[in-house]
This record gives sequence, C-alpha cells and structure tokens, in this order.
Amino acid sequence: MLPYIQSVHRYTALGSVAGVFVQHLSRKYGPTFSNDNHILPLALAISELPNGLSLATWNSSQQYIVFYEWVSEFHNLLGQDLENLKIDESHLLAMFWVIAVYLSDPVNDRVTSRVYAEGFAKIMRHLFNSLLSGTRSSPFSLSSLWPWMLILIRRFFCTDSRILVTHEDATVDFWWDLHSLHEVIGTIDNTLHEHSCLEIYRFDFHCCDIETSLRTCLLVFMQPRRVGLNLAPKRSMEVQLSMRHLRLQVEKIMGSNKAMDLMKNMVSLLSLTC
Repeated sequence: MLPYIQSVHRYTALGSVAGVFVQHLSRKYGPTFSNDNHILPLALAISELPNGLSLATWNSSQQYIVFYEWVSEFHNLLGQDLENLKIDESHLLAMFWVIAVYLSDPVNDRVTSRVYAEGFAKIMRHLFNSLLSGTRSSPFSLSSLWPWMLILIRRFFCTDSRILVTHEDATVDFWWDLHSLHEVIGTIDNTLHEHSCLEIYRFDFHCCDIETSLRTCLLVFMQPRRVGLNLAPKRSMEVQLSMRHLRLQVEKIMGSNKAMDLMKNMVSLLSLTC
C-alpha cells in the first residue's frame, strides 16, 4: 500500500479541501496515516487505486482486482470494529474517503457510495452522541473537518432535483438525516480559517449548504407519508425551526461583503450582455 499512501500526499501541494484534510490526517496519524490504526491507511490507499485510469483501462487493470480485494479487507476490518464497539474518528474519515472513490471516475458507483454515505452518517451521529452523553471525556481532535466532510457529502447526494417529483421515502429520510446532522455539527463558518486556500470555497459551500437545507425542508414538507397524525406535528415543528435558522443564515449572507461583491459582478456581466 505504501506507494498509494505516498501518492495521497500530493494533495497537500494542490491548495484544495482534500489537501487540507491530508495535512490534518498526517499530523494526527503520522505520514503513513496509521498510528496503530489500519482502516484509515487502507481507505486512503483504496482511494488512489483508480487514479489516472480511464473506464476502459480500469476494468482490465491489475488495480481493479486489487481494489475489490482491499475493499473486502476494509469491510472485514469495519465489521470487526463494529462488533467490538471500537468505532472512532478514524472510521469516519475512512468512510469519507471510500465514499469519494466510489463517486469518482472510473469507479462511478453511486449506489454503493450511497450505502457508505448512510454508514458515514450513522458513525458521525454515534460519535457526536458519545461526546454529548459524556462517554467521551474530550472533544475529537479533527472535529474541525467534520462540517467540511458533511457539506461535501450533502453536495454529492442532496442536489438531485428528480427527488422533488418522486418523493422516494428512503432518499427523503437520508436527506433529512444529513440535514439534522448538519444542524448539530454546525457550519463551516468558524473552522479551518488558518488555511487561506479554503477561502475561495467557503462562500460557495455555505450558499450550497443553505440551498440543500431548503430543498430538504421542502421535501419533508411535501412527503405524503409524513402527514400521519403521530409524526406530522413533531416533524412540522422541526422543519419550522430549521427554516427560521436558515432565514438567519440568509440574512447574514445578504449583509456580507462577499455577497455585495458577487451582486456587483452579476450586474456588471448583465450590463455587458445587454
């Protein structure tokens, strides 16, 4: 796995979200991302296997075979840790990287990535609840990455407008689970400001997060099976609270210098096209 682990470090030179993640991971877990942990380096190595390959070459490559061997090993390690109740922050990070590789070319398997994303949400909620319940005495050392991971997961899975028509119950529930996690984990506003390279993403990500939350609230409001007598009042109140919170976020953005600059640029572009 070592050549693939070494390849992961190339992200640090790109000035990207992935590069910032890798910097934080290497500081905590060391250059091989292990630190007596096996599942995280395995996930990072898996994510590098398809790199640079087209769909045609991927399906007939040695990396394709190794990919599914390592994914099988990943499942075994995850299953053992779940059975032994040894789930920690490294599992959350590992799941994020496996989700990303299943969404990327040439793997491009959205069905499997969705399964992993649901597992990611369950692990994040479990870890967060362990902190709230007092079973964990100190905050997680990489919690500043959590809002960024969550916003990327929501960008991956909660932008399909077709769901607005189909009202697929499982998908609506999944969107709402990610939305409710976002509300307790928090936004990216107060995280990772020491990384100037992230400033170009921050405003767009925040706006996307608001849009995703609005879509999710609309879906829950429209979902036919949620009008039952027992569930509707409670969920209706949750949606109302979310909408109030979103209104405050929108008002904050509207008053920001970034929004004013963006509006001026839009007006300028419209003037040039008229």
